Amino acid sequence: AALCAALPALSARFGAAEAEAFAAALLPALREEPAVAVQVAPALVETVAARFATLAPGLPPVTVSAAPELEPGDAVLRWQGGEAARHGAAGRAAIARALAACGLLPPPAPAPQGTAAEATAPQE
Repeated sequence: AALCAALPALSARFGAAEAEAFAAALLPALREEPAVAVQVAPALVETVAARFATLAPGLPPVTVSAAPELEPGDAVLRWQGGEAARHGAAGRAAIARALAACGLLPPPAPAPQGTAAEATAPQE
């Protein structure tokens, strides 16, 4: 339970590094793209933009903008024909489910009726 309580604080503290690492891991696979757009929490825009201001040769240019709905550590990458997203809340929920499955936490409450998990399909 203490671990689950600490995870949001860790996301806030290391949010810029998490968003940067997510984007940096995907950029080599996007070499052929003309550009990549990265959205992060508003408080992280300057830090993340500075990280991608100068990139290795051959990587696409990256523009960074704020998305108020994102939490620190979340990131959405968009490129021509696709996107990828990292949401810390989804990771924390997966950890909680795994701990609950091992009997280390009570099972999570069921989602309210009428809600669906977010899914992102590649655009054609």
